[in-house]
Amino acid sequence: MSKLETYRRKLRRNYKFLVTNLTTSHILDELYQECAIEFDDKERIEREITTADKARKCVDILLCNPAPGAYETFLRVLRGTPQEYIANQLDETEDEIDGGKSNSSVEYRAEYCQRLSIVGMVDHAIVAGTYIRQEVFYNDRPTYKHESKPYFLHHPSDHWLIGGEVGHLAGYLYTDSLAYRPEHIDTSWYAADRLQANMTVTSTDVEKVASQTKQSLTQDIANLTAKKSAFQEIISGSEKKDELAKREAEKLKQFVTNRQETVMTAMKQYTNTLISDIDNTYQNDKKMFQCAKEKACVTLAAIDSACADLTEIVTHGKHDEMIKTNDKSQGLITELLNNDVEHLANETRTVLTGQACTEDVVKQMFGKLYKIRLIDEFQVELAEDEFLFQVGVTPGGDIVIGIGKKSEPKKKRVVIFTNKGLRKSAFNVDCLSGFVTLKDGNIAVTQALRNKLTVYTLDGATVSSFRCSKPQHIAVNSKGDFIITSPDVIYTYNQNGTLTQTISDKTNGEHKSAKYVTTNTSDDIVVSDPNDHCIRVYNSGGHPQYTYGTKGDKEGQLNNPNGVASAVNGDIVIADGRNHRVHLVSSDGTFNCFLLTKDSIYRPKDVAVTPEGDIVIAEDKGKVKIYNYL
Repeated sequence: MSKLETYRRKLRRNYKFLVTNLTTSHILDELYQECAIEFDDKERIEREITTADKARKCVDILLCNPAPGAYETFLRVLRGTPQEYIANQLDETEDEIDGGKSNSSVEYRAEYCQRLSIVGMVDHAIVAGTYIRQEVFYNDRPTYKHESKPYFLHHPSDHWLIGGEVGHLAGYLYTDSLAYRPEHIDTSWYAADRLQANMTVTSTDVEKVASQTKQSLTQDIANLTAKKSAFQEIISGSEKKDELAKREAEKLKQFVTNRQETVMTAMKQYTNTLISDIDNTYQNDKKMFQCAKEKACVTLAAIDSACADLTEIVTHGKHDEMIKTNDKSQGLITELLNNDVEHLANETRTVLTGQACTEDVVKQMFGKLYKIRLIDEFQVELAEDEFLFQVGVTPGGDIVIGIGKKSEPKKKRVVIFTNKGLRKSAFNVDCLSGFVTLKDGNIAVTQALRNKLTVYTLDGATVSSFRCSKPQHIAVNSKGDFIITSPDVIYTYNQNGTLTQTISDKTNGEHKSAKYVTTNTSDDIVVSDPNDHCIRVYNSGGHPQYTYGTKGDKEGQLNNPNGVASAVNGDIVIADGRNHRVHLVSSDGTFNCFLLTKDSIYRPKDVAVTPEGDIVIAEDKGKVKIYNYL
């Protein structure tokens, strides 16, 4: 037996196994690059709808390939993927085949359908009709005979043909297809005069129709299950939003109570009314959340019932029962799948929407909500080509400045000042990309080109270090873990340098500038991306919460944002560099106000918050300003 025929027998013996287990998306490109299949073959495989049909088409094409190297390439490619077990299965059949024990022909042929329906143009209606599979195989392919006329469908050489005798090359219609199954023919049919005939060949086996119905119902179950998860999210989300609304109500009431005397004593008379309005709005929202939850529960119960019924018929039902159930169930399935879950979800998205309890109304009643006051400033002395790129504050209130040099990008230094601008100490750090002050009074710095994090004392003595990947800026959470940005990933390392979490954080545009980062009291991670002109917020588990900002100069817009900090009340402070502004954003991503604009600030590079809650803002030309705000 030739090597080619041996390889084909292996494929045929394992045909059902390959169709069931092979995933072609993992191997197609490499098979094409290694010349195991042609580009047309690759396209034909990709046109198939289901994974099983793609696998079936791929195996049929390999069976027709006259080159033994195609099979060897197929095995080699499989071994480079998670599908190596398929290659091992093919190898394990070798001894049986060589020993003459193979019954691959019988097992493979059992897969062929028993009845075919051939329909097409009126000119060729004489050959149309139902064809029955014969016992005779020709050219290793099945033959079919018309149920009432002397016409045969067979594969005499390199094409399928409808003629008067099996094996003869002359016939009425033919198609240039090497498919092993006639129902898989995807090429055009032609008459003897080479005129195209629009003929189609389809299987009419009850088993196959039932199999297709089962596949359809299984997909319906999957779709309903996916819909079910959406309603489960609404139920869970309603409960969470209810809790959030309650917290926001308490926060607003506390805000009103705390400021009724300090901001405008004369407005005390409105306090009780405002608090009452907040409570009323919360109660209305609570009813809305409960209503949405109840609707979701009803629909979820209907989905569970439908899935259970469909699963029962798919698992245990007979073919005719399955087909009848499919016909009867489509109306209900369509209704459940078309249920407007998005509209229901929207009903739970707004928290405290009542006019009386929005912060805009609070601002109107109590005057400007946030008042900012300059309490100190000083100038950092810079050389002609030096620039300031970062600011931080130690637990003791000293101000830490990061300084770079345009002519020598690798040479950077850290300088420590008192809050009055008196220089205390300084030290050089090669390739410095970012730093963060620690609770113990030390400073952790990242060195991009050295892929390293080092902890220094304020005098520049090394305390510890560890390796990290492409670090940019750095923050620290409440556990003391280091949060480090890189071009595409946010890394979390514990204090021993062990990587504990990675978060994908890719820039949509071209990555030109380093991303700043901070954390808040809830250990949310706030990333400022000057490339995408926005900030992105992730919870401590790495799940995205929201994005704030688009490119522009309006409210809620940013242009090359740099440093970002978290205020003591959870608000986010953003240095909006090219807009010469500082944003104040609430913890849920809502724009509050511009704390500073170009009238009082120029190209803010970074922001930090002191232990007392004051805001430190550093301009890239070396000016450091300290503000107090209410």
